[in-house]
Amino acid sequence: PTIECPKCFSAMRRVERSGVVVDRCTGCGGLFFDRGELERLLQAESDYHAAAEPSETTLDDEDPGQKRTTRRGFLEELLDFG
Repeated sequence: PTIECPKCFSAMRRVERSGVVVDRCTGCGGLFFDRGELERLLQAESDYHAAAEPSETTLDDEDPGQKRTTRRGFLEELLDFG
């Protein structure tokens, strides 16, 4: 059975990322969580930050002799459906 988005009534699709399952609207892109999924998301974020290593370095604009570390945020990576 197809689940409809409560906002725009488009079809919803189940998406699994990092062990967290969310329902994503194919129309408006809204995300909907079932009971317990938000808690799993918060745990996955905590685990991500505990294990994260810098993945990319760039030159610091304020001090050209120094490098600074940048990486995508947890939610940015988790919710990148593109």
